[in-house]
Amino acid sequence: MAKKPALSRKEQVQLTALQLIRSNGIQGASMADISAGSGVAVGTIYHHFESREALIDALRVQLAEQLALSLQAGLSGKGSHKEKIQSLWNNAYAFFSKNPLAASFMDQYLSSAQGASSSGLLKMKGLSAVSDFLKDAIKQGKVRKVEAEWLFEWLLSSVLTTVRVSNNKHMAAIAKKSLDMGAEMCWSAFKA
Repeated sequence: MAKKPALSRKEQVQLTALQLIRSNGIQGASMADISAGSGVAVGTIYHHFESREALIDALRVQLAEQLALSLQAGLSGKGSHKEKIQSLWNNAYAFFSKNPLAASFMDQYLSSAQGASSSGLLKMKGLSAVSDFLKDAIKQGKVRKVEAEWLFEWLLSSVLTTVRVSNNKHMAAIAKKSLDMGAEMCWSAFKA
């Protein structure tokens, strides 16, 4: 069995930041804590990231690009707007349920001051296909006439809530029927 390659210092810093954010929140992940947890000197961290905010933003970009790859699969091929919205929801759920650190980060990021002041995830290059699809659906009158960014963040928020509930140690695993209901509820919220 092939051994996993060791993480670079930069990757170790990012992984440690994600772990600390999951356990302590975005504000609870200081550069000193990230340094201590990763074993990478603070000066080296600042070599890779000019500030704590730059590190958080780099994580946002990296995770959004990974999410975009999962979401794009739901937009390819034929299908109704309903099927594609539901596919977006299901693909986002699959991505975040397999990547709990990404789910925790994005959940906290979207409700943080830094997330609120950002230009929005949907404006990122990797998510342009999702943005174009939502804008076109709005223009055609297939979904509510609201900002595409609002629709996308609503979709993410509903998915992240579902992931959070399914990861709750006191809850049983969410059945496929319940996941289908989540995707159906998303469509019901979106449709014109």
